[in-house]
Amino acid sequence: MKLGYVILYVPDVGAAIGFYARAFGLDHRFVHDSGTYGELDTGATVLAFAAETLTEDNGVRMVAARPEAAAPAMEIALVTDDVAGG
Repeated sequence: MKLGYVILYVPDVGAAIGFYARAFGLDHRFVHDSGTYGELDTGATVLAFAAETLTEDNGVRMVAARPEAAAPAMEIALVTDDVAGG
């Protein structure tokens, strides 16, 4: 058993992919042509981003995470043995 993926729902998938790729030196794994879904290569577990509009399109209610709002009840830990090298 392993954790296969974590998906963060964000207002702008491209911006989120770009930020995490730059901040943590991650490579793009997949970005859908629609720009509503993308993945970064983080090893065995996929870090994915999906557009908030996908939940709306599927009739699912969610509370959007925003910098000015309280933090969501979740955490993502990216671990490395080489902090200086990423």
